[in-house]
Amino acid sequence: MYENLTIKELPNSELEIGAEIPLKQVEKYQQEVLKKINARVEIPGFRKGHTPDATLIRHVGEAQVMEEVAETAFSDSFRQIVLDKQLDIIGRPEVTITKLAPGNPIGFKIITALFPRFELPDYKTLAGQARAERKEVSVEVTEAEVQETLRHFRLPAGEAGGPAVPGKEFEKVKEPEPLTEETVKKFGFNSLADFKGRIKEDLKKQKERRAAEEKRGALVEKIIAATIVPLPRVVVESELEKMLNQFKADIERRGMKLPDYLEKIKKTEEDLRREWRPDAEKRGKLQFILHAIAKQENIRPSETNIEQELAHLLEHQKDADPLRARLYIEQMLTNEAVFKFLESQK
Repeated sequence: MYENLTIKELPNSELEIGAEIPLKQVEKYQQEVLKKINARVEIPGFRKGHTPDATLIRHVGEAQVMEEVAETAFSDSFRQIVLDKQLDIIGRPEVTITKLAPGNPIGFKIITALFPRFELPDYKTLAGQARAERKEVSVEVTEAEVQETLRHFRLPAGEAGGPAVPGKEFEKVKEPEPLTEETVKKFGFNSLADFKGRIKEDLKKQKERRAAEEKRGALVEKIIAATIVPLPRVVVESELEKMLNQFKADIERRGMKLPDYLEKIKKTEEDLRREWRPDAEKRGKLQFILHAIAKQENIRPSETNIEQELAHLLEHQKDADPLRARLYIEQMLTNEAVFKFLESQK
């Protein structure tokens, strides 16, 4: 399916692959392509699917036929090279057709990313050190914090009084109604004490979550700093794209469009990508590190957990692709299991 194969290692876990598809194979693919074109193209004077090859080529153009031949032939040849050379490919390859002419082999060059090879540090010791360096923080909620939160729950003035009188709306501005035993019932609580208790509980959970995130962040920084991962460009670009899409969604939730926001802050998308690149590199490295630790420690979520989370996700996102959703859930649960394993190290 291919000949004259050359493979050259490039920096950052990338490969340059060159090869040719022999003329005999090209002719075989051309017959397959012409058959497909014949089935979809109607030419006056011929029944659909029964147009002679020479007429069909003149009608659609030889360049169009050769492009379709190259696309089909390349796809099969690249798949075979990956299998034959046992390449651990990630991402979509960059393809350049180097030779494409009737009656000749098809030449191509590929730049593709490989799953990076790297050495894990002593992650158990590093995790234990990170845990020892982070003192346990006592999470307490003060009365002042509760009162500050209560201020945001006061009913707006429009709800405090009776119906508006035409022509009198701006005669007097009412103050927000203070919270009382009666007003908290409008929020579904039995009493003011019950309402304050729930607020205190929620504030405590927020603080505990923030403390856990900070602790995990310190662990991540320590392990990333001790690991050299030759990161492929495609991984960094993929992370930047995710970050940009998330940022765009956040901006739109605030009622703005990304171009308008960028104009307001006097920046471009490229400026953001440049600023975010160090974080994108960290995110990419972290994913490879977590994957390697999971493999080494044989950490994998149970099929039951995967199915439960998948069902929950698909219930709320009806248009989600089930296969991609499953891969996402599996990765998310595996990452969480690896973090819990690391956080348990003494």
